[in-house]
Amino acid sequence: MAEERSEEKRAKPAMLTLKSSDEVEFTVEAAALMQSQMLTNMIEEGCVESGVAIPIPKVSASVLTNVLSYCTTHANPPRPSPSTSKSPDDVLKELDRDLINSINTDITAMLELVLAANYLDIKGLMDLSCQAVADAIQDMSPEEVREIFNIENDFTPEEERAVRRDNAWAFK
Repeated sequence: MAEERSEEKRAKPAMLTLKSSDEVEFTVEAAALMQSQMLTNMIEEGCVESGVAIPIPKVSASVLTNVLSYCTTHANPPRPSPSTSKSPDDVLKELDRDLINSINTDITAMLELVLAANYLDIKGLMDLSCQAVADAIQDMSPEEVREIFNIENDFTPEEERAVRRDNAWAFK
């Protein structure tokens, strides 16, 4: 009897529910959540139950929607059409690019995606979103970058001139 309960407890549910920081619930295939190392550990250690929402306190519903889109796509990658010469990897890269392009106009949303990928420990999404942020800020002035990241300029004008002079190659 106790052995039955132990086996029942270890059985992995097919569908799980996540609850965002703003209390929105998402029911998702457990296989998709395996993209997240944090959630994988919770599932494998039997810390989740079918029908009980897993709170994701640091991630809003709008960001979690994008995270789950990434996870679902990577857990169940679409097959390329036989009429194209695209590989499955090319199809995934295209879908990743579409996801990033849908967010990329809003740097704040992109930064929230980076934080969510970090919190949930989704390496592929972390790499993808960090690269998108790097691409977005590469042509910005230091002042624009400071504003986006809410960084106070603690250099005196003399110190800033010295840094620009000593690192002129970086300011071209």
